[in-house]
Amino acid sequence: MNWQEARAFVIAFCLFKPRAPLATGLLVAIAGLVEALGLVLIIPLLQIAGGTGARGHWSTLLDRLHIDSRPEQITLVLSAFAALMLVRAALISIRQSAVIRLELEFLSSLQIRLIERLGQHPGVRSSGCGMPGSIVSSAATSSGSARPRSGSSSPSWRRSH
Repeated sequence: MNWQEARAFVIAFCLFKPRAPLATGLLVAIAGLVEALGLVLIIPLLQIAGGTGARGHWSTLLDRLHIDSRPEQITLVLSAFAALMLVRAALISIRQSAVIRLELEFLSSLQIRLIERLGQHPGVRSSGCGMPGSIVSSAATSSGSARPRSGSSSPSWRRSH
């Protein structure tokens, strides 16, 4: 795929549902922020478990909550980390569902446009069942390309030229 095809794809995708890619992008960004917060929570956990105690904002928070013992501090930080990881998992699940739904809807719209264009082509006649395979096979049959040539047992489209 060259850059012109990639550009055409991105334009078609953005024009498909202009707000859907933005919403999905926002979900990706929020999930990334929650992931970063989870990594930041590991720092005070390591400080408390390492014996140096929490520093900075965590120290102030623990003082305000009157949590002085190391087991209580570890419990609080681990609880905050676990809650954040649950939120992260929910966001990732929602994001994946949104991305999959958007991909399927986009592909479905492309398929519908292709079938509509095939139906508008003067050489294509549908056999009545409305399936793309029958449209293509009826087009090949009506054009005569699927019939074997005289003296040949294989169709012309199967022979290498």
